[in-house]
Amino acid sequence: MKNQQPKWADRFLNWICSDNPLQILQGDIYELYQVNIKRYGLVRAKYLFILDVLLTVPFALKRRSKLKINHTVMLKNQIKIAIRVFLKHRTQSLINISGLSLGLACSILIMLWVQDEMSFDKFNRNYESIYRVVADWPKNDWRGYEGTPDQLGEVAKEGVPEINNVARIAPLNRKVISFKDNRFYEDGGILADPSLFEIFTFPFKKGSIGSSFNSPTDVVITESMAKKYFADEEAMDKSLQIDDRLFNVSGVLYDLPDNSHLQFDFVSSFEFLSELSTHGRGWGAFNYMTYAQIVGNNNPDTAASKLTKIALDNECYHVKKGAFFKMQPLDQVHLDGRTYSINFVSLGNKKHVLILSTISILILLLACFNFMNLSTAKSTERAKEIGIRKSMGAIKWQMMRQFYIESLVMTFFSLVVAIAIVALTIPLFNAFSGKMLSLDYLNPIFWTQLVGLATMVGLVSGTYPALFLSSFSSIKVLKGEPITRNNGRLFRKTLVVLQFSITILLLIATVTIFQQFNYIQNTNLGINTSNVILVPIKENLGKKFDVAKQSLLSSPAILSVSAHHNLFTEMTWRFAPEFDVNGEKKSVDLILSGIENDFFETLEIPIVTGRVFSGDIPNDGENHIVLNESAVKDLGLDNPLGHVLKLPSSSPTIIGVVEDVHFRSLQQEMEARIFYVTDMEEETSEGMMLVKTDGNSPAEALSHISDVWEETNTISPFEYMFLDGEYDKLYRSERKYSSIINVFTLMALLISCIGLYGLATFMIENRRKEIGIRKVHGASSFNVIYLLSKSFTKWVLLANILAWPAAYYFMNNWLKDFAYRVEISWWVFAIAGLGALLLALFTVSTQSLKATRANPIDALRYE
Repeated sequence: MKNQQPKWADRFLNWICSDNPLQILQGDIYELYQVNIKRYGLVRAKYLFILDVLLTVPFALKRRSKLKINHTVMLKNQIKIAIRVFLKHRTQSLINISGLSLGLACSILIMLWVQDEMSFDKFNRNYESIYRVVADWPKNDWRGYEGTPDQLGEVAKEGVPEINNVARIAPLNRKVISFKDNRFYEDGGILADPSLFEIFTFPFKKGSIGSSFNSPTDVVITESMAKKYFADEEAMDKSLQIDDRLFNVSGVLYDLPDNSHLQFDFVSSFEFLSELSTHGRGWGAFNYMTYAQIVGNNNPDTAASKLTKIALDNECYHVKKGAFFKMQPLDQVHLDGRTYSINFVSLGNKKHVLILSTISILILLLACFNFMNLSTAKSTERAKEIGIRKSMGAIKWQMMRQFYIESLVMTFFSLVVAIAIVALTIPLFNAFSGKMLSLDYLNPIFWTQLVGLATMVGLVSGTYPALFLSSFSSIKVLKGEPITRNNGRLFRKTLVVLQFSITILLLIATVTIFQQFNYIQNTNLGINTSNVILVPIKENLGKKFDVAKQSLLSSPAILSVSAHHNLFTEMTWRFAPEFDVNGEKKSVDLILSGIENDFFETLEIPIVTGRVFSGDIPNDGENHIVLNESAVKDLGLDNPLGHVLKLPSSSPTIIGVVEDVHFRSLQQEMEARIFYVTDMEEETSEGMMLVKTDGNSPAEALSHISDVWEETNTISPFEYMFLDGEYDKLYRSERKYSSIINVFTLMALLISCIGLYGLATFMIENRRKEIGIRKVHGASSFNVIYLLSKSFTKWVLLANILAWPAAYYFMNNWLKDFAYRVEISWWVFAIAGLGALLLALFTVSTQSLKATRANPIDALRYE
């Protein structure tokens, strides 16, 4: 039988007796335990042992309280030592602080950006039960399409017990709003059901939900809009003229939070839509957004299935042909990542959040690698200190704690510098990111996050140096034997390779992202957007369109004039009727384009076959249509000219086919489109006149357009836009995102250079005598620089081998989200690798050149 003390009691005694004189007490208890085993047997000896342990608890606790005071004093001394070390090694400390400060500053900025993106719509009280109804249609590549029929919302509340409230939203085009002498164009309007304010937390400053939409001409405005038009006057029950109608202000909302995906300035009743137009309505028109609130813990998928069945029962041909509805959680709407353009919806991209979060982690790792490299590189200078401490009785964990404290002190000092950097740069960051971020100094959660971040960085940075430095043998150190081990050198080389691998990966990603965004902004759309001026069809312009067109064409600076029933870069009206094609029923998802004569000539859209509408042929557009190539392909027509498409209400004849051109962003695939002639008198809500100028005298053309406008309209102020400018707006968010990526990639490069500079400095310092001997024996400066740079060159080449496959994998997956994308070229990898190599050589060579210019006698005078 082995006489051994119980393990749990051993651990307890080790804890309470970790310092003398309790070691004596531990020995006494153990000796008594051995005696009692012989005297009373094992069982009774265990009971007596437990009693002896319990009797030591009061004394142990008293002793531990004294030890805590000693630990506090020890911690204070270790912090003092850390500060002295920093002051002694100023160069190393400055390099470490620079790298860590930049890394933490970048991470804080990205953290603020990511938190803002992730916080969207969570201010709503019941956001977890709110869903947006979206549609999938695999046949036509619909994935979470935001449009639904307007009738779906009407029947959802009654027909789906899982849903207790529904709100529909329809967009409004730009409106002329006036009150007395205040007259402005406003594009922040929507039509909505009153239940919008029951589902979402948009509190009223004046008025209430019950009294908001008693009439189709009631309007609810935001606080900012009320100040804009009424200044200090009371806005309630006053009349705003919207276009040519008077609306009563029935409520004033507090301004919407910036982190709401819905952004609007005024809301009118959804019932007003029927007074505007019946165009684009019905079960075949997926043109309206529908939000639903789910009851309790009901499954949203069940509600979506019932909505699909309701649409099927109502002969919705999208659903008959395979479309179905899904429920999208509210907190996922903003990060939807799709590319549709709706003026009242603020969209982000969850992949952008993931990529920036990854970049933040990589930048922090670069800063941590710098710290580890420099700490281990300076190990020889601290070897004697470690040897003396160990010879005086310091054990390994105490040495490790000292190095951890040094790392944490350095990191928290860097955090202070990083906060200062963020405070200075955050206005600039907001300018190119389009955010309104700020440092919330009074928020305890904010400080908790920063302290947690700094602690994590400090522990990661200090782990290897603590393990490496604390493992030195005191005997070898004090004997003056070499203490640099192969595993330490290997670890530093590994860190340098990883640093450059990260840097090269970021360079490849940055170049690829730039290429892709440049491609979608500069690829030929198939239409000529140059010198095309857009003028909204307001007030009398639609009624007098023909007269205004002839007046505009009287100027030699204007080449052609036409119109489209909406601004086609932003808005689409979808239609999916069932066609009779060669005796076969077909359903095709089409984009409706109501146009005026000369539309194709104005935008220089090529004709594939047949002809387009002509003003010289009377009533040419009454029962004729023109299709694009995608529509012909989807309909399966081999000889489309002269083919009659049998629709529920008409049977138009195809007179021509035009080439596929991109009316919207290149992030979207080509869509089937049907062109028909529309009466511009009916398009005064969303219609847009297109005026093609010669480009030689833009001032003269704009002046003439303004004169014609004033002759036609007496109330609405003259407004115009350039078509190429509207296309440029489509890629605004991509440009912002690309700018953010570029900035943080540049910061990663700078942090890598800082670390490499510091490492090269200390490695060259350690080889000063070798350099001196080589120079005395006739080595040239070039030979010395080549010798010192050779190892770094090998590391960068190895980093390329690691970075290239990873970069190709990640960027290839990222590009799959674009309908039209670039191919990743081999030269992108070559440029990134060469750039990293040149950067490394430049950084190392500057220090090497300095070493070669030094007098070798200074290095050898003690030999």
